[in-house]
Amino acid sequence: MRLIAVYPDAYVFEEPHRKEPGMSRLTISCHANSDWMTIGGARVGAQQLGFHIRGWTDMTRLRTVRLVVCQSANPPAGPARDRLRMPFEHAFAGSLGAQVSTLLPGVIVKGFVGEVGATCSVNAVWEGHRIHGRAFEENALSHYFRIIKDGITENYHCITFLNGMAVRQAYPIHRKNGRSYALLSIVHPDSDSDFD
Repeated sequence: MRLIAVYPDAYVFEEPHRKEPGMSRLTISCHANSDWMTIGGARVGAQQLGFHIRGWTDMTRLRTVRLVVCQSANPPAGPARDRLRMPFEHAFAGSLGAQVSTLLPGVIVKGFVGEVGATCSVNAVWEGHRIHGRAFEENALSHYFRIIKDGITENYHCITFLNGMAVRQAYPIHRKNGRSYALLSIVHPDSDSDFD
């Protein structure tokens, strides 16, 4: 695991891909809305983020980008009923995740509809890095980083993009009394179901 960048409002790390030896997964965690994110105090759109990603990692080894960013896969504004009539792969076309995916051909981009968070908050990572250093924070992230709800009343679900198109939608699994609930998943019929 390699911590690439740490800011008071964002962090970026790269780790080996779990299922594809020799490939990597890049994770970006920051605050945002559906059109831009904040990195280093600046508003960053899809074009700028694509430029940053190319500088942060070896693109020949990059398999997946996770945007642990609120609303990064929110569909564009407009009547929900119209989106229901669209083919699934186009329903999220204007989202930040889809735009980033268009800029990174062949790279899987995961974005989130709704409010999403991480067990390692942006503030905690910044302070840990500032006080204890890079090695300490890399160790903490490699052991404790998990994607979670941003608040007790907030919900999210993941949309996976490839070449600007939504290819998979997955909701988190909720467990209660030993049973699993609310697992809803749609996989595009023409796509590979292994989008991790």
